[in-house]
Formats: sequence, structure tokens, C-alpha cells
Amino acid sequence: MALYNVGDRVIVRENLGTIDNNYRYGYGSGMERFCGQTVTISAVNHDFEDENCVVYSLAEDDEHWKWGSDDFVGLADSSTSQPIVSKKADLKTAWGQYCDTDKLVDDVMALLTKYGHRNSEYGVCKMLNEYFTNKKDLIELFQKSEHYIGDMRMMIDIELERENSACDIRKFCDEFCSNVGASKLLLKYKDENGKKFEDYLRTGVKSITAKDLMKPETATKLKKATEAQDKFARDGATLASHMVNNECYGTVRKFRNISISTISKEFAESVDEKYKVREGMKTSRAFNRVCTFYGIDKAKKYNKLFAQYADMVNGLKRKLKFFISVNPIDYLTMSFGVNWASCHTIDKENRRRMPSSYSGMYCGGTMSYMLDGTSIITFVHDHVPTNWEDGKIYRCMFHYGNDILVQGRVYPQGNDGRTDLYKVFRNYMQDELSALLGLTDTIWRKKDNGRVSSNVNSLGVHYRDYTNFSDCNVSYPRERSDSSDNVITIGHSGVCPHCGRPITENGRISHSSCRVPLADTAWTTVTTTTFSF
Repeated sequence: MALYNVGDRVIVRENLGTIDNNYRYGYGSGMERFCGQTVTISAVNHDFEDENCVVYSLAEDDEHWKWGSDDFVGLADSSTSQPIVSKKADLKTAWGQYCDTDKLVDDVMALLTKYGHRNSEYGVCKMLNEYFTNKKDLIELFQKSEHYIGDMRMMIDIELERENSACDIRKFCDEFCSNVGASKLLLKYKDENGKKFEDYLRTGVKSITAKDLMKPETATKLKKATEAQDKFARDGATLASHMVNNECYGTVRKFRNISISTISKEFAESVDEKYKVREGMKTSRAFNRVCTFYGIDKAKKYNKLFAQYADMVNGLKRKLKFFISVNPIDYLTMSFGVNWASCHTIDKENRRRMPSSYSGMYCGGTMSYMLDGTSIITFVHDHVPTNWEDGKIYRCMFHYGNDILVQGRVYPQGNDGRTDLYKVFRNYMQDELSALLGLTDTIWRKKDNGRVSSNVNSLGVHYRDYTNFSDCNVSYPRERSDSSDNVITIGHSGVCPHCGRPITENGRISHSSCRVPLADTAWTTVTTTTFSF
């Protein structure tokens, strides 16, 4: 929506001069004569539904040049003029009721500097002014919550099942017998008579002639020796012990597809009765019974490996912290995971040494989410961070407006064992919104078709995971069912934290080359200094 309308009288900023970068759409010869003057909006082009992309024309210049809202101080009527925010003091005056804005500016500048993004006090203040302007309604909604902890964040204590990755369990079971050394215990190199394969190579007959073979006693000896040799494998172990060894390996590998804490009826019926595995038995106990049956529980490495397996399948619950936030720092660090990163990371050089950081190819998306009016970041820690760069265990974006809730992808994965993290996080979010919105019916419905695209209008340069992953979804309060087809806008064009001008590049937060507008060059510029916070 455009900030100004046709017929509005606005004041052009002073000191824009003739410098191209000082104007939203560049300088044109003669534009400087309007600086400090009151002019009339004669045309408004806002096809992109984003104030940073609106083009204004002026009656006084015969609609010759393109103007942007940043080129104006505000309406000529002082009672409705827009405040100019370009330094800390301005930001504090305008938005200091929500947080310590001086500290927020310092923290944002320090974070951007640390990861190589150009910034200045002027640019960061312009960016944060846009943030507060658009996030104001969500911030004030959050402040009503009993879980509000200040600084535009809520926190809920939760319990979550310990991660028991199906992939990790499969790998563990496939490798367990080898790792525990089962074959060393199960393969036997002597038969029931206490003899080895080589013992049967000695028949007690020094030499044999064709005539000797006609003698019953010699033929019997040779036959018994051959039959005994046939009971051994090429490695010298008995065939019977190889069968036991193979059976053990096969039975243990059956556990590779179980990632729940108790044995199902189907699994109990699929294994031999001799193991005494029963439906409802703890999975770790059933695993131990199989190992005890074969005697591999006596292996030196068994206790350590079994404890590892039990941790994976026992479904123990962890006490964690679930954060719901619209704090700017949390958007900028949205892809700082414990041991993961995503394409939105601002750590383009992978200084945090994650397995894959995708070169921060969508790092501009952090600002796209930060500056819109709908995007909320949720994430999980096992503590309350003092340094908000601490790696997140999980992260999920939500987008709320017009009585609909859009859920983005859960990173780094959507399941914690059998736990559906999409459902868990969505329930927490819905419960919190129900209380804040004063809903009498706290039930929410999730659209079954799974198509999010019809409910969103996407702007900005963030990666649209909510339309690219099938687990992403739209939900709405049951008592407001007529909102199911409502549309919300997700994303916003960026504001360069150095020059304060719009930026729309996927892989950049700030312009590679820009200057702080001439009239504001007195404000601090930071490009190389490292801050700690």
C-alpha cells in the first residue's frame, strides 16, 4: 500500500543535492531545486504492493522524474508528517517503548560486521525503523502474553522426545554385530568332538592303493573323514556356528526398522518364539534378549554399544525452551543451527564451519522476513541464550495475519523419532495465538489440501519453502472458518543496512558499493570493526 496518495502535499528532503545515490530512483538534472519545497503528488505507481517500490510523480516537475517515499520528509500537514529516523536518538524516540533500541542497533551492527556485511548507524536505523513500523502490531500482540520475556520474544518450557533418528537406528543395527565382535564369540573352530578341520585331514593311513580302497575298514575311515571335513567352512569354522552367526546377524538387523520405544504386535510375531520377545515390551529390552540368547552380551564393547542403542529408542523426553520471536537478531541468525545451516544463513563464508551453508545464497531473505508484517520465527534451545548466536536445535517460520497461520519448513528435519515436529510446533503456536486473540473456541483446523500458494502473496527475496515442501500448511481458528481462503503477504524488500536504500538481492544483505546520503555522513559507519555482545 502506498504511503502517499494522489493530491497529497509532501515536503521534499533537504540536502539531497545532485548526488545520484541520495535519491530513491537516482538523480535527474534539476531535481535539487525541489529540496525543502512542498510539492503535490500527481501520480502513484504501486504495482508491487511494497512502499519501497512505489514510484511517485510530482505535478511541479510535470511528472518528469521518478520519486520515492524516502525522498520526502512527510506530509506538508505537520500533524500527520512522517518522522525522520536516521540515528539512534531518532529510533529511541520513535520506538524506545518496545526495547532498548540503542543496544539493538549496536547488536545488529556488531553481528553484520562480524559476518562481513557493510553497515552504518544510519542504514541500520533506517532498516529498524521499517522493521518496527511493520512489526508493531505483532510486537504489541506478543506483549500481552504470559510467556513474554521482553525484547520481542516469548518463551515456553516444553518437553520433547529425545531424537531417535530412523536413519541412525538403521545404521546402528546394520553395523552392531561387526562393531561388538559377534563373530569372534559365535564362530566355533572345533566340532562337537573337540576336533578342528585339520584333524580330519589325518586319516591314519600312510598310503592308499586301489586295492586298499576295496577294504571296508579303509573306505569307512576315508568316508568318515570326508563327512567330518564337510561340516567345516573354508575359514575353518564349523558350518553349524556359521548358521548361528548368520541367524544372529539377521535377527539383530530386524531391529533396524524400529524407531519407537515399545515392540509392536507385528514385530513380536515376526521373530522366533525362542527369543521371548513380546508385544509392548521395551524395544531396548527385546534387543538385549536377542543378544543374551546368543551370548554376545558378554562382549567387551557390548555395554557401551547397548547404552547407545537404548538412548536412541527409549523415547526419553528432553526439557527444552521453545521461543516465539519477532526480534531482528533472531531473523538474522535464523540459520545458525547447532550442527546445521540453511540457504538463509548470513555466514556466507561458513566461519561457523557447518557441514553445508549453501554460501548464504538466500541471506537476503532474513531481512525479507524481518521487515514484513506477518513473519514470526520459532526455534528451540536447551537453554536461555545469553549469546543469541548460539546454535538452534530446530527452527520453523510461521506467518500470521487475516486469521490464518502459515507454517513453513522445520529445519533441520521435520521429525524427532516418531514425533511430528510440524504438529508439535504448530500446536504451541496455535495455543499461544488462541489466548492472545481471545478465542472462545481454541480449536484450529488445518487445510487438508496442503496447498499454501493460494493463501499467500510473496514479496522480497526469501526462499519460499512454504510453497515448496508438502509438510508446510495453512490453519485457521474453527470459530473463524470463513477465513480459510484469506490471503496474507509474506516478505518485504530489503533495506540496505549501510545506505538505508532498498535492496532486492537474494545473496546480499547490503549493497556491494553504496554511500550514506550526504546529509547523514556524520553518522557512524562500520565496515571492519568487530563487536562482541
